[in-house]
Amino acid sequence: MLGRPRLDREEVRRQRGAMEKSIISHEIAAEALEAAIHIPKLISERPDAVCLYKICQWWRILHYMKQATTTILLELSFDRVHIPGRDEYMLQLTKRSVQWLYSLAERSIASRRAWQFCDTTLR
Repeated sequence: MLGRPRLDREEVRRQRGAMEKSIISHEIAAEALEAAIHIPKLISERPDAVCLYKICQWWRILHYMKQATTTILLELSFDRVHIPGRDEYMLQLTKRSVQWLYSLAERSIASRRAWQFCDTTLR
């Protein structure tokens, strides 16, 4: 999430008075997105919350999944300006993340809120 401020559109940064070079900001945003894309790839396509509860600390997965999904959703909402041409792939990974959040939401209020936010934003 260090690259989060750089995911804004160029004109938004200019309005804020940012003095960064746009090339560096673009590269940092692209790296943040690449990192976010790898998070949903680490989990299976088929959500299985019970298995997840058995093998790891679910709240960490929730945290990482929510941040990665939010980052990808930001890129999709900005018309894919940092990583063009991968919109379908990013959409597929976002849907996978939302499905996982939904499966976790059955037993956790925090997961339910994360799912509601991401699902609403995706729609």
